[in-house]
Amino acid sequence: MSVEGITRRQLAGLFAAFGVSSQARADVLQLELDHFKLRVSDLDRSVIFYYSLFGSPMTELQGGSYLTPPDMRAMFMMIGSGKTYMILSPPDSKAPVGLEHVSMDLAGMRIVARNSIPLAFPDQSYVRDPDGNLIEFVNPGYWWTPIRKPMPPLPPDVTNRKPVFEALAIQRIALRVSDLQRAADFYRLFGDEVSGAAPKDRRSFAFPGAILDLVSGGSAPGLDSFTVAVRSFDAASARLALGKLGSKATDENQPGRVSLRDPDGNRLEVVSA
Repeated sequence: MSVEGITRRQLAGLFAAFGVSSQARADVLQLELDHFKLRVSDLDRSVIFYYSLFGSPMTELQGGSYLTPPDMRAMFMMIGSGKTYMILSPPDSKAPVGLEHVSMDLAGMRIVARNSIPLAFPDQSYVRDPDGNLIEFVNPGYWWTPIRKPMPPLPPDVTNRKPVFEALAIQRIALRVSDLQRAADFYRLFGDEVSGAAPKDRRSFAFPGAILDLVSGGSAPGLDSFTVAVRSFDAASARLALGKLGSKATDENQPGRVSLRDPDGNRLEVVSA
């Protein structure tokens, strides 16, 4: 795996298109992808869907982001034991169904300040990428903090059901962008670009424990897909179990990989580690 380099002079020209200055990313910073947050049309339905897939440890909090009203439910779900986790919350007038934000290590705010990247909201640790995808910067490691994380109640028929997959970690998060080069110039400030490992219609950036992909997807920003690595699974048994959940698997001819949609149409890839 090799990492693409870029000079400060090159950065100056590349970032002129969206008003960012030419300071290079500090190599000493190793930012993590902490979590991503989805707004879902029916929170209980989505929680049951993902718990049935992965048996995910979870905890329910109120709020969960600047955009979320403080009394709104937010479900934190740990899929496997990786660094990156997922938050689900209902939609509201500020954030419709779909991706709300992707979160990185709070240390990334040093890069934001150094490069004069404008904040999405005054006095808040959020910025937008060139396509409008929202990036939040937080202290990482919610699941490793000592605070108590009680499991919310679920129907007995759900908790007694064996999960379809044994999840190891969220492996990839893929965002849609309209201009791959422009988006890559932005994300290269925060993560190391992996060269030679992605198709021509995507760019990949390595973070500890997870990959952030940029996918050419026209003018509609948002989540293209996310990938969960699991222990070896039998494809036929997985398809049968998914059918019972009302979800049809695709990509059935690729060994060790299935692709499916959650109740809101978000694409999820499951790969055998």
